[in-house]
Amino acid sequence: MKNASLLLKLFLNMSLGCLFTVTAYAATLEVGPLSYPYTSIQAAINDADTGDTVLVHDGTYVESINFSGKAITVKSAKGAASTIIDGNSSFRGVTFNSGEGSGSILDGFTITNGFSPGEAGGGIQCWESSPTIANCTISGNRAGYNGGGISCYSTASPIITNCTISENISGDGWGGGISCGYGSSPTITNCTISGNQGSYGSGISCDTSCSPTITNCTISGNVPNSTGGIFIYSSSSPSVKNTILWGNAPNEIYISDIEGSSITLTHSNVDQDGYAGSNGNIRQDPLFVDPTNDDFPLQPTSPCIDAATSDGAPSTDIEGFPRYDDPLAPNTGGGTYPYYDMGAYEHQAAGFVTLFSPNGAEAIPSGSNYPIRWGSRDAVKFKLWYSVDNGLTWTPIPKTGDFIQDTIYDWQVPKPTANKKKCLVRVKGFDDKGKRVGADKSDATFTIEVVKLTSPNGGENLTSGSNPPITWETNATKSPVTKVILSYTLNNGIKWKPIDTLSENLGVYSDWIVPIGSSLNCKVKVVLKNASGTVIGSDVSDGVFAIGP
Repeated sequence: MKNASLLLKLFLNMSLGCLFTVTAYAATLEVGPLSYPYTSIQAAINDADTGDTVLVHDGTYVESINFSGKAITVKSAKGAASTIIDGNSSFRGVTFNSGEGSGSILDGFTITNGFSPGEAGGGIQCWESSPTIANCTISGNRAGYNGGGISCYSTASPIITNCTISENISGDGWGGGISCGYGSSPTITNCTISGNQGSYGSGISCDTSCSPTITNCTISGNVPNSTGGIFIYSSSSPSVKNTILWGNAPNEIYISDIEGSSITLTHSNVDQDGYAGSNGNIRQDPLFVDPTNDDFPLQPTSPCIDAATSDGAPSTDIEGFPRYDDPLAPNTGGGTYPYYDMGAYEHQAAGFVTLFSPNGAEAIPSGSNYPIRWGSRDAVKFKLWYSVDNGLTWTPIPKTGDFIQDTIYDWQVPKPTANKKKCLVRVKGFDDKGKRVGADKSDATFTIEVVKLTSPNGGENLTSGSNPPITWETNATKSPVTKVILSYTLNNGIKWKPIDTLSENLGVYSDWIVPIGSSLNCKVKVVLKNASGTVIGSDVSDGVFAIGP
């Protein structure tokens, strides 16, 4: 069932009368083992409403899910490696067939063992739908028709980002990795497409007026067939940029002569005659780290480094690393920043460590479990710290200061006595001998929230003598709340006037009468105290609101 506090907020807001705007709060529906409200992803989707998030914890979920047209986010808690949707070699993994748009988001899953006999899309099917598919591994799926990994059919144009699409099979041969059919034009960015099998485009097929946009992808090692890595047919015209097409046989690109198909190729590396030497294209061994084992990062001497264009390209790579100027490589690319790399992976200098989250502007509930994420291709163990004073002082995570042998850590967020708005996280990477090889910290500060004043929170125009509700949300506190003190200011905090002192922390106060007068610099403050009178949380309206006749 949905979060009880959400239902209480909706009930309280609705019960306060029709004079005020009702705020619909998005809910998070958690899926996981028996201790969680849901054990099935589909059951949570069935209960979700527009804007909700279905948060899926680690595990293998043997089921087929369908978004049923809902604009919701279905997201893993810790990423694709540990959150698996398994088709049990009997059914498709994920279906979008009810007109879903980009607000229907699938994020951070492994989709495997999907099977759709006689149908399209072994792993994922998009039929007249254009969802967002991000940070997923689609591998080991099979379709009786097209799209062993992903099928895009009948004007389906999903956004596919940061995905690994490998070892999928299309039974009738159209698009072993991704098939695009009948007016479908997906946007495919920062993806690796490898080891897939299909007679018409083992990597990607484009059939009948399809115009996919393919940017910073690596398409390599797809199983030999009669057409190659990308198959283009019947008035289709893909646009390919910053992409590596290498090791697909017998052709990297096969364009059918029927009905005027074509390809627009720029700043790409293609192992085929007719493309190198124009539009920034080259034909040189990309020097992957280990292509035999689908390990597609670039070696330090790769000609693909600093050879792409930044125009219309992502600023980060498939793993979230920033695209940057390698000081050891000449800038032969194009665009505003002529030093992005071709392919899904941006080459990282030795010792490079990047903190992904929290990286600035997040509002993290006190006492929650927050996954800190970072990456490095060289360091093997790490240490973490956090600061609540913009880096003046640092506290180790965990408190023992132990090494962490992973690139994700489930942080037990502290419970300060007030909202902390100048927080940072820092990570340091070390080699197997304990020598530091790199470090990074949050790009900007984030907030740890004990209590959040939600209304009035800035920008409102309140009428003197009216009776709007004051609402707030409370996260985990150091000790139980026994007193709530509410006050307001007419001069942006220079002087505060009392509203009321409450003995219960209900999250809503409906007895405030807006004072008579006029001011453009009003705010409300909420202060939480425990039984001994100690302040254990406080917050103020984020911005000023107005009071007038």
